[in-house]
Amino acid sequence: MSPRPAYSIRRTLGAAAAAVVVLSGCGDCGDGRPSPPPQNQASAAVALAHLVVVEGAATLTRAGKTEPASPGPLLKDDALATGPQSRVVLRFKNGREVEVGEGARFIISEGAGEMSLEIAEGQVISRVGAQKGEAGAGVALAILTPYGISRVPSGGEATVAVALGGVTTIEVKTGQITFVGKDGTQRTAQSGDKLEIALGEVKISRGSEVAGAPDAGPGPATVQLEAIVVRLSADRGNLQVKGVSEDRFRKVARGAEADLAEGAVFRIAPGGRGTLAGPGLRVRLGGGTEGRLGKATREAGAERYELGLSKGLSQIFIEGEGKRVVTLPAHKGQVEVSAEGGATFTWSRDARSARAEVQAGKVELSFEGETREVLAGQVAEMGKGLAVTGKARPLLVLPAGRRVRVFSSGNGNALREVGLSWPSSEEGRTVEVASDPAFKELLLRGAVTGTMLVVAAPAMGELHWRVLGAGPEPISRGQARFAPEKMVETVGGHPVNEVSETGLKATVYYQSVLPALVFAYPAVDGAAKYQVRVFRADDLKTPLVDKTVAERRCAADPGKLREGSYLWNATPLGPGGAELAGGRMNKLDIVYDNAMVSLTIQQPQRGEAVTGGEVLTRGVAPLGSKLFVNGQPAPLGNQGRFELRVPRASTLVYRLVSSDMVESYWLRSLRAR
Repeated sequence: MSPRPAYSIRRTLGAAAAAVVVLSGCGDCGDGRPSPPPQNQASAAVALAHLVVVEGAATLTRAGKTEPASPGPLLKDDALATGPQSRVVLRFKNGREVEVGEGARFIISEGAGEMSLEIAEGQVISRVGAQKGEAGAGVALAILTPYGISRVPSGGEATVAVALGGVTTIEVKTGQITFVGKDGTQRTAQSGDKLEIALGEVKISRGSEVAGAPDAGPGPATVQLEAIVVRLSADRGNLQVKGVSEDRFRKVARGAEADLAEGAVFRIAPGGRGTLAGPGLRVRLGGGTEGRLGKATREAGAERYELGLSKGLSQIFIEGEGKRVVTLPAHKGQVEVSAEGGATFTWSRDARSARAEVQAGKVELSFEGETREVLAGQVAEMGKGLAVTGKARPLLVLPAGRRVRVFSSGNGNALREVGLSWPSSEEGRTVEVASDPAFKELLLRGAVTGTMLVVAAPAMGELHWRVLGAGPEPISRGQARFAPEKMVETVGGHPVNEVSETGLKATVYYQSVLPALVFAYPAVDGAAKYQVRVFRADDLKTPLVDKTVAERRCAADPGKLREGSYLWNATPLGPGGAELAGGRMNKLDIVYDNAMVSLTIQQPQRGEAVTGGEVLTRGVAPLGSKLFVNGQPAPLGNQGRFELRVPRASTLVYRLVSSDMVESYWLRSLRAR
């Protein structure tokens, strides 16, 4: 039976502070220990060690009082902390010296036949100092790390370094170290060996391997451990966490992280976003998400996570090599999702069912005794049993290899999903989707078998996707920019442009169809009407537009003003028609722009009711472009006008290809009547 280490742990909290805790191996070192004597009683109390070297900034805390540390005796429960570029050296009664590096904190204690050091972060160097026959020469040193305990006998020397997140390196200088994992598994490291412990796995590099000699002996190279560190980061908005022993939620500031223990509860405010991360697992938590962290362990070659995601929509990434298992709550019972080699799926739950939609890769899903394989593009529903269905092909599938723009509209007509495609369907491919061209903001990653995957369409922003093969370069790339559709008012087929009185020159660009101009000007006290006149810049005698209106907006006849330069003003008139002070001359240029790529859809309007078997659509497209409506070519007239009847559909998809091969898309959702 494996020996079970006996020690008590006193935790010190602090996000940025490293901690090195010296604790007892005895059983009477719990919360009931007597209070340590004040510092001025050090000479009367029994010293467990002496502080022999203090370099830089170090502090000693005794009986709740903190002051600068200086060489002298150290008592039971004394706490020492080192600052930046600082170190201290302790000498125990058996002559063993322990050097503690910068940014560390430790508490000293003693047990029967053993001293203990718990290291959360920092570096400790243990040196042999006892001589034969010296008192306490047989006392061993127990070094506790986040993943286990290492026992150094009285004649051994070792250096222990613990990095952020518990990654530990132990180098054996002399003697041997017995490493005991938290599951009781033991390994012995000899002089010259190096132990590297990370992500629940310990690797031993033999000293003979380093020297190039044959292996000193057989034995497994790795030991599986249980510890997994899970962190929750606040990406946007308000994020709150409450531990098992805490009475209330605490806020996690944007950009900050919090380590979660089993039983911790978290919630994301509406509009916020957080990320839950552990080895091989990343969960993007949307606004309104609530959940609880269960056990997070590594056992039997698999990392296992219990996530009580009870509310909201989450996107779960299973990453890297090896097997990961995620347990999630359905409306009744549990759902177990496992994957190897990477997969991405979304998770949501309501009062009647739970839903997992696989976006990339594949997962194995178990629910109520039934296990099914779910591939990318499939949806699993856990309600009355387990049902797996394929997703319908989206209205819009974007091609790779081109610059693509997508204009969506609101009021229930926004594009919710979009397909991202690539030309090859060979096996062994991996697809990555990101919101940036450098693929730092990765949205999903996983193996693919077809030529398309379906993702959520952003209202504004970018999507970048690439397909990876065996080589270093992507097989295919794609990019798309999303923006809200700019609705343009038209009069008689002419797009309306408003020109305001500013005293500065305004420029109106057009293509194919001349604009319909509306002149706007501020109110003038005492004015009953306004006389609006527009002149050519080279002829200020004959106005092209001369209208008197009571409103502060005046529309010129559509198409009246052609390409060229103009001057205009709005003169205020009193009740009797006399001119009043105010109004000023403004410059206006109307410019033909061949580079414009906007599409004006005059009919149908968004949400328009349609009857019959066909839908009439008409509008104006840029010159030199090609237009398709639901895949049907739309002939363009000399001024880019189009009028086309297409089979009746709930949504019309307009695909515009410009002369420089830029593709743009517009959608019109209709309703039946």
